[in-house]
Amino acid sequence: MSVMRTLWRRRRGQSLVEFAFAIPVAIFLLLAVIETGRHFYTRVTVRNAVQEAARFAITGQTLLDPATGNPMTRAESIKQVLVDRATALNVPVADIVLDPVDGGAPDQLVRISLTYLYMFGAGMLPSFMPSTMPITVSTTVKNEPVF
Repeated sequence: MSVMRTLWRRRRGQSLVEFAFAIPVAIFLLLAVIETGRHFYTRVTVRNAVQEAARFAITGQTLLDPATGNPMTRAESIKQVLVDRATALNVPVADIVLDPVDGGAPDQLVRISLTYLYMFGAGMLPSFMPSTMPITVSTTVKNEPVF
């Protein structure tokens, strides 16, 4: 009877060892899925924010400065629309590039570009891999003929 108990204990220990080998792989896969979802969400948010800023840019409209109530310049308005549409990302205004810098004249091409620095959240990347990845999105639109 004691031989059977010994064998049973060994089998229970075997399950523990197998679990110890399997759990790091399972956690790694879970973190990879989460990180892929975060990256996809960030890329889509950046792309949509640039597209919304382009839609606003072609109209020639300007916004009011929320602090003073005075009208903003056209370039400031375009950048503000982009920042407002990407609220979850905290986009620095300095990373938004307009060409021409004033937002363009009627019937002129305007290029809006944003390079956002995506930071990996898992923190388990090896030291030889980068901890950030730039996401660059740009679009070119033609302003309406009359503002």
